[in-house]
Amino acid sequence: MSGRRAIAVAAFTLVCIAVIYLSVCSGPTTATVPWMPRYLALWLDGHDFIKNLLGFFVLGITGMAAVGGERPLIRPWRLAVVLTLFVVCLELIQLKLPHRVADVRDVLAGWVAILLALACDSIGRRIAALCRTPGGS
Repeated sequence: MSGRRAIAVAAFTLVCIAVIYLSVCSGPTTATVPWMPRYLALWLDGHDFIKNLLGFFVLGITGMAAVGGERPLIRPWRLAVVLTLFVVCLELIQLKLPHRVADVRDVLAGWVAILLALACDSIGRRIAALCRTPGGS
């Protein structure tokens, strides 16, 4: 495994852990997370859709970086499918937790974020390919 891929896999793993913690272990508000800056937590709690969008976008981008590159481990769209199922699983787990509330809007935000991450990854790959070709066109 190359150094870049190892860093990307480590980042993806940390983001996965953070998303699971924030989705399942913490309380329903971000303000209950001890390591979250208070001003940021309060803003995020007032903007739930954006909070989910940001979290799952970062998950998607780090995931694409972890499996992508010149020799991708899996196709980016397959990772996107796995991550969309991951979003659904997290919300289903929340159904069983007394301190959490499952919400279809959270699933929608997660799916939109993952599709945005997939689109950004695709655009980035195309730009990188253009930069590698002689003449850039």
